Amino acid sequence: MVKYALKKFLDKVDEDIDKFIKDYRLYLMAANIIITNVKGKQRALELFQLCLTSETSCWIKDKLIGKKW
Repeated sequence: MVKYALKKFLDKVDEDIDKFIKDYRLYLMAANIIITNVKGKQRALELFQLCLTSETSCWIKDKLIGKKW
């Protein structure tokens, strides 16, 4: 079995958010996390929060978590 490591988004100026999201989606596929159901979506969101650091983590908590869309 090949393992795909979950990467962190470090809030650096030269960090590419598009590449980070692409890598995150690859991780979800490798970990067999299916986001077509509520449980999978919740797990994906929890993992996404773990990937964020600094201001990005605060922004997610303030602007997205707990909001009804």
